[in-house]
Amino acid sequence: MTVDRPQSDDVAASEAYRYPSSSNSDLIGPPHFITCYEKYPYLFQQQGASSIPDRLMDVRIPVVEYWKCVLSYATVLTDNMFCAGNFFLGGQGTCQGDSGGAAVQDGQAVGIVSFGRGCGQPLSPSVFADIAAPEIRDFITKHTGL
Repeated sequence: MTVDRPQSDDVAASEAYRYPSSSNSDLIGPPHFITCYEKYPYLFQQQGASSIPDRLMDVRIPVVEYWKCVLSYATVLTDNMFCAGNFFLGGQGTCQGDSGGAAVQDGQAVGIVSFGRGCGQPLSPSVFADIAAPEIRDFITKHTGL
């Protein structure tokens, strides 16, 4: 789904290196929302859309309870991941080409776009690597020194 709120290329960059203090258990359920930013032009397009936006896009989507995420991705979901999107209705979420984009909550990076099934499809929320998970945080620190 195309989002009509373009952002400049450096949005959220100032907080990108501040890690959250705990894992996905703090993100569960309403009213927790994340905002996803993507530098590349494919973010949040409607599946099959013919135009690609040329500016950074963002979308605010609710964090999905972990058990619901397991219903959709039981064989591939790990404890180092969390999901976001409108679980039952779909409508907005990440899309092809968005992997590696940031998920931000309260001005702090909390996740990295990993995968999804389609683009904002019902019962198929977007999946994110949880950067507060020890394995993910250790990987980032090892490879970036941050």
